[in-house]
Amino acid sequence: MPPRWSGLTSSRFARVAWLVFVFLALLNSSLTAVTITPGRASFTFVWSGKTIPVWTYRPANATAANTPVVIVCHGTNRNASFYRDSWISQADVRGCIIVAPEFNETEFPDANSYSIGGMRGADGSLRPPAEWTFNAIEAIFDEVRAGLGAGARETYLLYGHSAGAQFVHRMLLFAPTVRAAKAVAANAGWYTVPETAENFPFGLAGPSYSPATLRERLAQPHAILLGTADDDPHSPDLNHSAGAEAQGPHRLARGQYFHAHATAAAPGLGTTFNWQLSYAPGVGHDTSRMTPYASALLFSAEPYFPPDAEIEEPDSPVLTLESASYRASFNHAFTSSAAPASLAWEDAVTVPGWFLHQNALGTPTAVTVQTSLSNTDSGFLGFLASTDMPNNFLLGVRPSDNTAGSVGTGAGIYFGLRLRNQTGFIITQFSLGYTAGQFYRSTGANNNTIVVAYNHQRLSQSTSLTTGTWTTIPALSYTAPLNGNGQPSGTTVNFNLPGNHTVFEPVTIGGLSLAPGNDLWIRWYVANLSGVDQGVGIDHVTFAVTGYAPAAPVILGQPQSRAAVVGETVMLAVEAVGVPAPTYQWKKDGVVLPGERAASLTLSNLTFSAAGSYTVVVTNASGTVLSQPAVLAVRRPFERWAENAGLAGQAATPDADPDADGRTNLVEYALGSDPARADAGAATALAWGAEGWIFRFHRAADTAADTAVAVQVSADLQEWITWRELAADAVGEQVIVIPLGTEGRRFVRLQVTWTGAP
Repeated sequence: MPPRWSGLTSSRFARVAWLVFVFLALLNSSLTAVTITPGRASFTFVWSGKTIPVWTYRPANATAANTPVVIVCHGTNRNASFYRDSWISQADVRGCIIVAPEFNETEFPDANSYSIGGMRGADGSLRPPAEWTFNAIEAIFDEVRAGLGAGARETYLLYGHSAGAQFVHRMLLFAPTVRAAKAVAANAGWYTVPETAENFPFGLAGPSYSPATLRERLAQPHAILLGTADDDPHSPDLNHSAGAEAQGPHRLARGQYFHAHATAAAPGLGTTFNWQLSYAPGVGHDTSRMTPYASALLFSAEPYFPPDAEIEEPDSPVLTLESASYRASFNHAFTSSAAPASLAWEDAVTVPGWFLHQNALGTPTAVTVQTSLSNTDSGFLGFLASTDMPNNFLLGVRPSDNTAGSVGTGAGIYFGLRLRNQTGFIITQFSLGYTAGQFYRSTGANNNTIVVAYNHQRLSQSTSLTTGTWTTIPALSYTAPLNGNGQPSGTTVNFNLPGNHTVFEPVTIGGLSLAPGNDLWIRWYVANLSGVDQGVGIDHVTFAVTGYAPAAPVILGQPQSRAAVVGETVMLAVEAVGVPAPTYQWKKDGVVLPGERAASLTLSNLTFSAAGSYTVVVTNASGTVLSQPAVLAVRRPFERWAENAGLAGQAATPDADPDADGRTNLVEYALGSDPARADAGAATALAWGAEGWIFRFHRAADTAADTAVAVQVSADLQEWITWRELAADAVGEQVIVIPLGTEGRRFVRLQVTWTGAP
């Protein structure tokens, strides 16, 4: 006897609805997607139950879906955000997205779990490939790629330095899946050489691997990058085991050993070894200085060196624990050798961190950029290219008392540098050096001078170079040679020639008490007295913190509010500095969370009770500071589904039917159909079989957390009994067999209950 009726219902609280003969479209699995926002950002990724913070950077103009993705693997310090930052200048030039996963010591506590790729357990035993840490890179790329959308590249570029280089080269040798179009392993401490006679981890003998895959990987165009100055056999963290020492006394020698032995071993494996051996001249164990060479290898381009590449953040005069120093050569005021003829000076923008003040009767219309001067350039203020090197600029002034719009008699020019103290400690002492010189000889009768002073009682909001208390540094004062060492008057003087400039080696200044968050200002003053109009300038400024005292904690990055779904994992984090290093205590709604004493707080398998306001108390011997609250909102999976479907307001409730196809949102949710598009077919199928009626439908996997699904039967459409209640893990295709029954007919319906209802 054919079926008379079948259907579905959804129930919320006491309400029940049903739907007749609806068809189920099977739910296709989809990737989780993360959107990489412009600028610095981060997200949390959970792989194999382990939480991995991922630090990202996206240039503002990198908007296309096919933007290249560079995955950056950090060293043994697990400082992924620093590695991300060291790639920012390269990302801006190459137009790529930087993704830097952080394999922290909490989740990945030793070399086995990180630099050896999780191939060995803590006891040294080999683990199955499915558990290898290499797989996390591929999973993170899937999530990033899904966020980029249609047209996203199917491959990524891969870079690792130090322990990260160990991770990268072993990933290439062993991982079942590697979608890296090109990889660079830089300054690894030791290697796994592709030799079958050598035991793992120094050779191939031991772990399972695919010979065909290995042959393919060895033939690919990857690169080993070595710093020529990374040749210290006593370098910290260098592996001195017998197997590592057999590869050479230091990282440079071990990289050369690996390349030579891999080249020799490849023919015996049935392939050729095509990994390039490349060098970074003069570079030691320093990822910041390796990145220009690595970037060039990955993009098949010439190395790009950011301004003052020898320091970590030349364009950001911010003092941090990682870089309590600063240099400026002024070349980074321009992006190419074709400098503009003039610039509208902007404080802290034209040259980041630098300010200009003119105490003058007249005002120059612009800061000029020139390669030479003549008598018609009286009143010059700006950047002058050194005569023996193109695009090698100094910051200079040629004051004059006889040209309209120039620096007036009795007045002068102040160049000022603002250095922000974000080290976490009180700065008590610093060193300062620079080069001063003469670049123009005029007919004036008196010598020009440069006077250097500092001010350490300034708050970050200040921008003036003339107010406050300034202390002169007599040892750094400069007096120009009047005649330019024999040059005719009215001509350009070569700043770079001996006698035309003075190199002031760093002098030490003590007696400061510069608290975290405050600024240290340094200024160079060029006076304009009657009869003085030589051109003088400064270059090669060097600064370093040389003394500090304990300081109370300062929070640089507050924990951020989050919205998550029941069952998910979230991480809240605070960035704080202080000396001595601070400790942490997290609280929820003002109540101490026992044991939560790290800079980050991970909340796993969320329940509704996790919602609330989270703060962290940061403490050291000098003081305590309380963070701003981070509010965690915990939503139900159904609510996120409705939001992702574009539903809002009344249309987003479980009982609503916004597409008017006769199915409530709750039914659409449970069966994986689209609530915004009317479905004409049936959501269930009922057919006669040998054992009775076969009832088929599909339960969407993500809905099991907050729905209960039951198959109910009735003989009269009045009294319904539950034939089968699905288990929580019963997802996907469901097949329920229902005998016809003695009464000769059966009505069947599917009941969906929202267990996430409050």
